[in-house]
Amino acid sequence: MGLWFLAPDFTFTREGVIRLGTVLRDPCCPTLTLATKHTGLPADLPLPPEESIDEANHQHRASADVGMAQKLWARFLRSASASISASASRSQSQVFGNVDHEVLQFKHELGDACLKAIVAVPKVRKHIDSGFLSRKPVFVITAVRIAKTSFSVEMAAQTSISGEAEGSIGVDPQVGAGYTGDARRNALANHAYETAPGIVFAYRVHVIRVKGDGEVEEEMFSHKNAFMTGELGTDLEYLASHMCLGAFSSIIQFDSRLRFNSD
Repeated sequence: MGLWFLAPDFTFTREGVIRLGTVLRDPCCPTLTLATKHTGLPADLPLPPEESIDEANHQHRASADVGMAQKLWARFLRSASASISASASRSQSQVFGNVDHEVLQFKHELGDACLKAIVAVPKVRKHIDSGFLSRKPVFVITAVRIAKTSFSVEMAAQTSISGEAEGSIGVDPQVGAGYTGDARRNALANHAYETAPGIVFAYRVHVIRVKGDGEVEEEMFSHKNAFMTGELGTDLEYLASHMCLGAFSSIIQFDSRLRFNSD
């Protein structure tokens, strides 16, 4: 489990929304804010003092390969049957050039007074109480990594998707109909650029939970999608599973070799 979340893109500055003290709905979406220093949070909020740490010569690389295959077989009444299969694979890589980081962080945890003031903010409290069976947590940015100079970004992704369908329909004992079809798609994308200096590279959060007795607790938050440990297969698995459900119609529409045969 990682602790640092990459910024959504490398255009956020230290004075933007990804800054110490910002309260989030979702730790993976830093632009979905509930309150910030300038919007919603009390002016006298007792946030901890800040400190700055310099870290030299950061270089990071991430890569992942994801594959998925599904097969669906169905028999309709006693006169028709169909077999549908779908597979998908994806490889993705990110390479970030050498750069020095400045880490801005709170010197210690938020503390009871700060926690109670945060959960008392109307918009924050409304979100906490909107849970169906339990109170929802909120997240506070407690550390930010700033790239001190510009750095290079290289991204590459390749996706391959394929599906097949075949089946038969019995019209009467003397006449039958069959069909076959397949669809395939491959995509490759490469991007490279240089960022501006002084942008936000990554951020870290604490999770705040209101317990049943009203007590408020906090802890440093870790997640599988955090920096350099993210699972890249979520969207692909969603796509592959929906391909399987929709393959019967979409594959036949895409395939020019659809044919019907009679006995």
